Formats: sequence, structure tokens, C-alpha cells
Amino acid sequence: MSVFNKRLQKMRLLKGWNKSTTAQKLGISAQRYSNWEYGPREPDYELLIQIADLFDTTTDYLTGRIDNPNLQPTERTSNDLDKMIEKAHYFDGIPINDNDREIVRAFLKGRFSKR
Repeated sequence: MSVFNKRLQKMRLLKGWNKSTTAQKLGISAQRYSNWEYGPREPDYELLIQIADLFDTTTDYLTGRIDNPNLQPTERTSNDLDKMIEKAHYFDGIPINDNDREIVRAFLKGRFSKR
């Protein structure tokens, strides 16, 4: 059983739904849904997004890229960015102070929010 299969089943059970109810909510047949949970098949990209939305989680969680079902991509990016900036002490041999870090943080957040 793949990470996706296990997490799909786990999220369904946490909601207290059976496979038929979950399939109905996704607008697919119960057989198709069962193939995702127990079989070798996986949903296409668009349905993967629908599943993540239905279970109020992320596609990253469902596919095993992250382990926290509640961690949203913006939180992860913000945490990664903050860690990276805090580790920076020099740029081209010149010390970086707290003000410099805030400028870099603001620039990068603005840059990535436009994507």
C-alpha cells in the first residue's frame, strides 16, 4: 500500500465516511474511489486537488511530501524562509545585521507572493 493509499483511507476514516459517501462527495463511482484506496490506481492531478480540498489538507500531505496534514504551503514556505535568513551571517564577507535580514525577508516574501 502506498503513502497515498494509506493517507486517503486515514483521512476518510477521520471524517467518519464510508467509501461510497466519499466517492459521492467527489462525484465519482465508488469503484473508482476504491481503486485509489486499495488498488494500484491514483487520481489525476485535478482530482487530487479536489481530494485535498475535501479533506481540508494539502496534496503534499496526501502524496507523502510532508507529514503534517494541517500544514499549509504558505506556512511551510514562511518557516523555511525564516530559517534560511536567520542562518545568514555574512554576504560577500560583509556582516548581515537584523535590519538587513528584515529587508531580505520582506523582499523575498513580496517576490514569492506574486507567483
